[in-house]
Formats: sequence, structure tokens, C-alpha cells
Amino acid sequence: MSDPAASTRYSTEYFSAGLTIVKGPRHAILRPKGMNAWVIHLTTAGTGFVNETDFSRPGDLFLFPAGVIHDYRREASEKPWHHLWVTFIPHTDWDRYLQWEPCSKGAKKLSVPDAGNFQQVRGIFEEIIQLQRTPGVLSYELCMNRLEFLLITLTSIRETVPAKDERIASVIRKIISNPAEDWSIGALAADCGLSEGRFSHLFKGETGLSAGAWVMEARLNRAREYLIGTQLRINEIGS
Repeated sequence: MSDPAASTRYSTEYFSAGLTIVKGPRHAILRPKGMNAWVIHLTTAGTGFVNETDFSRPGDLFLFPAGVIHDYRREASEKPWHHLWVTFIPHTDWDRYLQWEPCSKGAKKLSVPDAGNFQQVRGIFEEIIQLQRTPGVLSYELCMNRLEFLLITLTSIRETVPAKDERIASVIRKIISNPAEDWSIGALAADCGLSEGRFSHLFKGETGLSAGAWVMEARLNRAREYLIGTQLRINEIGS
């Protein structure tokens, strides 16, 4: 993928989904009048800069209603920005699911700091993209069904956000941003200002997994994202 913004898209007339990887710091997406449809984004790696005021980091979602300006780019000091997205026309009875916190220029934002919730949400995005890759007679209906499930899941998360240790949440964001890095327990514990024993106990209590198992899961999730959302071969992803 040599383009500064490499995007793989699978679409129907009223519905599209894909993965975009923005590599170049100067590459920007600007649609002053937005689109006729709604767009939902999930950042899975790197950092985006949205509508000149808001950052989009792993676990952050942005919702752009129809007609709202799209102005986003990769944050200049960061590595490539990965975001999964879906473009859609909402059903008339989805109003409750679209009541997110407003942010700049008419967009809406929702953050999913919990690691388990993040993986669940990411998985639903990937399911939608997979459904788009294998179109059939009911492809659109199936995609809209999964999208509705995604929006209901996000509504549930938004209305029942559990308290989480910010030190662990910060470490998780770093792992998600670059899962291929050599993450040692000692380095992660030091980053939190904790002993290895205390860090390991706290991490498992927050996520249900050991830190080592969580890093491995993050690497597998990144590989799956590439397999689903790009045309890369397995040997290219592994390298």
C-alpha cells in the first residue's frame, strides 16, 4: 500500500465499509459539505486529528451525521493512523442509538477505554467488512443488522461506563497503537510506576488476561484487521 491513505472499501449503493490507513502526515480528508449519508469511524492505531480540535486515538469513535463537514488527517507526530469506518443511512427508529456527545463542527464522539469493549466493537466492524466482501441477495440487510447491533452495543457502553484504572488504560492504548513492539512486563510496569507483581495483578484484574496474553491478542487482532481490510498476503502481514 504505497498511497498515503490506503483504503480498502466494500460497498453497496447505500452502504459501504472499510479500513483506511493514513500514512502521510500531510494527507487530509476534507469534505466541506460532508456526505448524504452518515459515517462512523473507529480508530484502531495511531492518532487522527478531527475537525481541527479533536484527537482520535485507539478506542475513540466519531460519528458524522449527513451534511456535517469531514475534516480529518493523521496527527503529524504519530505513526500511520488506522481507522475502520462504515457509511450508512440510519433507520428511522435508530434515534436513541445516535445520541452521542457532540464535539466540534457537528460531529459526535464516543470513547471506549475498556479493552474488552474495544475488542468487541472492533470485532463487529470487522464482521461488517467481511459481510461486504461476500455480497449476496440479503447482503445489505445483513450489514444493516450488524450495524444496528454495533450501535446498540455502543449505546449500552455509553450508558454503563465502568470505572477503570487510568494507568492500565494508558498502557493498553500504547499496546494497541503498536502491538508489534517488544513489550516486556518490566517496561510496562515501569510505565505505570508499579512493581511487576502489582502491575501483573492489576492488569489481569482490569482485563481478565495477563499482560503477555493481552499483547498476543492485540497482535492477532492487528493481523486479522489487515487480512479483512486490505489485500495484503499473510507473509506480508507477518513481516
